[in-house]
Amino acid sequence: MASEDQKVTESWYQNLSVIRWIFAIFGILGMVFSGGCSLVVLANYFRYGRDSYGFNDPAVIAVVGGVPFAVALLMWWFAAKYKRGSTGNSNDD
Repeated sequence: MASEDQKVTESWYQNLSVIRWIFAIFGILGMVFSGGCSLVVLANYFRYGRDSYGFNDPAVIAVVGGVPFAVALLMWWFAAKYKRGSTGNSNDD
């Protein structure tokens, strides 16, 4: 029972391979930069309206910023969370 409690409290970054670390870091950086740029452009839209840029529309901002954010989120999730610790062997007895 103690191992199950320990497994629940285990962080996402423990026992990651180097490749998973690299993809997790690129995913986090992608989320920060694409989300940050989207927020800056969206704040500009709310401040100045549609007069500032031609692409300054919430739907365009969601597509241009949301798709890279979703890809980066999936990259991080696959690197950090997806099937961690499973080696495919059934010799865990």
